[in-house]
Amino acid sequence: MYSGVRWIVGAAAFFVMTFAAQARSADQPDAPRDDVESRVGLADLPGYHAALTGRGGAEGPGPAPASFRDLWDHPEAWRGRRVEVRGRVARVFRQDAVGSFPAMAEVWLSTPAGDLICAHCPTRPEGGPPARIPQIGTPVRFDGRFMKIIRYEAGDQARLAPLVVGDRPPAAGGEPAGARPPGASGDPWPLSPSPAAWAAAAALGLAAAGALAWRHLRAPGAGARPAARHAPSGADAPPEFLDTERRDEPTSPGR
Repeated sequence: MYSGVRWIVGAAAFFVMTFAAQARSADQPDAPRDDVESRVGLADLPGYHAALTGRGGAEGPGPAPASFRDLWDHPEAWRGRRVEVRGRVARVFRQDAVGSFPAMAEVWLSTPAGDLICAHCPTRPEGGPPARIPQIGTPVRFDGRFMKIIRYEAGDQARLAPLVVGDRPPAAGGEPAGARPPGASGDPWPLSPSPAAWAAAAALGLAAAGALAWRHLRAPGAGARPAARHAPSGADAPPEFLDTERRDEPTSPGR
């Protein structure tokens, strides 16, 4: 039961990081179409957690160089693959450790063309000392798993960006990003998490924890003498009622 609670709390933390950029976009009249595939859901949690903790097959083939345009134009071809993206650190948001999810950072990388890539990484990799996140303006390269194209709330409207998740912070040494091309308009920079997003994530965690408690109380013999606990199949196996089955949904990236 306790590992199930950790997954519930971890899920809430995950949605704090990703839902923060999505909470207000539905009210934007000029926002991209609200495609379900551009939102992060419970079905994305297993792959996300594996990539963030280094359990996503780092022993396999090395990262393939991928540009923003590669991920944007062919998201299904790159989805789940280990990639290396490059850019200049534009903004950094941080999230404390919650449940089975480590303390992490959301690092936004700006490409030479002015496009943005969202990178999630732990700030303290497992078994290692605290990691240093490169300062804003530093050219970096980032090794991680491409998850999907996600919506985020920018200064002018909701936009879309590739989400890459890795188990190490970006490393200095990427190609420097140039200035935004002439004619680029609007404000693509992500905003800080809104109070509505934090409240929504907290409500998600409380609702899921309540459902878990209700399920436990309704179980046969819940009031009887405690019996021996049975270990779940994995250290952080999700509770049965969580839908972690990945659904094949169409991806329609657009600005």
